[in-house]
Amino acid sequence: MGDGRACNTATGTASTISKERSPNYLFLDLIELSDQTSATILQASLNCLNQNGFCDDYIQENLVAFASNGTSVMLGKQSGVAQNFAEKYPNIILCHCMNHRIELAVSDSVDDVGAVNHFQIFMDKLYTPYRKSSKNQRESAECSRELDLQLIKIGRILAVWYDI
Repeated sequence: MGDGRACNTATGTASTISKERSPNYLFLDLIELSDQTSATILQASLNCLNQNGFCDDYIQENLVAFASNGTSVMLGKQSGVAQNFAEKYPNIILCHCMNHRIELAVSDSVDDVGAVNHFQIFMDKLYTPYRKSSKNQRESAECSRELDLQLIKIGRILAVWYDI
């Protein structure tokens, strides 16, 4: 970045529930933040919603919940983004994202079990050469075609989002 600002980003997403009760997820935007304060994140999130057609009245009527990782800037009880959302929209439910919470619990458990740590190191060593190399990915795909095998593309194993 030429202007010397730190590169801080957040993603704007929205979810709706269909008549069949299955969630629909909408990726709205990748938001560049000038800083990582709760006020900035709240304002950027609201701007993102407004720019994508969600007016304040609609948000007031339809916003059900706010979920995020458990950092204090996001879920802080006094001035976190979630608390600021709740002040503006008092009927919403605030929660620590369950997927993230489960990942953290698994990570804590893995740290206590030596055999799993060795397995994770082994899998990371297999994963690393293919992570960013399109040449290695292409060669792997060619080998799987020649051997008539199906390769499943997986991300990193036993890692929370900020470890990747």
